[in-house]
Amino acid sequence: MRYERDQNPIINFFEAIRIALITQYYGWKGFTIYRTQFVFYLLYGAVSPFVTFLFIYVIYNVSAGVPGWTFYQLLFLNILVGLVSSLVPYVSSPSGLMLSLRTGGFDVLLTRPYSAFNAIMANFSDTTSGINVIDYLILLAYVMAHLTFTLPGAGMFAVVFVLGTIAITLFLQTAVLFAYRSLRSSSVISNIFNLATGFTNQPLSLYGFTGTILLTLLVPIGFATYFPAELFIGKQGLSFFIPAVIALAVLIGMFYKLITRRLKGYESAMG
Repeated sequence: MRYERDQNPIINFFEAIRIALITQYYGWKGFTIYRTQFVFYLLYGAVSPFVTFLFIYVIYNVSAGVPGWTFYQLLFLNILVGLVSSLVPYVSSPSGLMLSLRTGGFDVLLTRPYSAFNAIMANFSDTTSGINVIDYLILLAYVMAHLTFTLPGAGMFAVVFVLGTIAITLFLQTAVLFAYRSLRSSSVISNIFNLATGFTNQPLSLYGFTGTILLTLLVPIGFATYFPAELFIGKQGLSFFIPAVIALAVLIGMFYKLITRRLKGYESAMG
């Protein structure tokens, strides 16, 4: 099966939002019908943020911590990493897409009256990860209340965080589309993502120039975690914000182009 269709990025953007909202509505509606299960996942999802809090607390109780970072600043960075780690698969799970491509399930989506790009962004949401997003947002609000920040800094943080999250999401979908025929396991890309996010639990400055470049431009996780955190707490300002937005716009445009080009020549893994 081969897919070809013209892609209009502006129409795709708004159509993706509309379809995703409809999908999310019915996904959450079906999930919350089982209230006991919903409460269980909500409490279970709180374990990881709590462990993160406890880990950072112990570090700062037995040592001076990370140089240049206070307890709440490092906690903010780690909670942000956890939030992105849950938000990305909630929006569009790479492992779900990989499995669908390898089993032929994606072919069915191509019969629906919307573009293949929107099929990717609207049909592979992991609702369980959405529960974790709620838990991380609650803890993030708590940590923010203990940090000193400015409104311009918070605004720049929000912009780079959103663009960075979009960039890493599109990067993962691009990787899946180029690798689904050669990778047997549907979790390989997700494992790579988890490995990259693990590195950003600590300030990227610890990895030197090379490490920072690898985790910012090659795998753009730094744009969704470390740099937004630095903007929020005042370690970076407007002189960094403008080049960062430009770089993110280029990355997002490049990943979108790669995805749509790959989808134009899509051939089913089922033959």
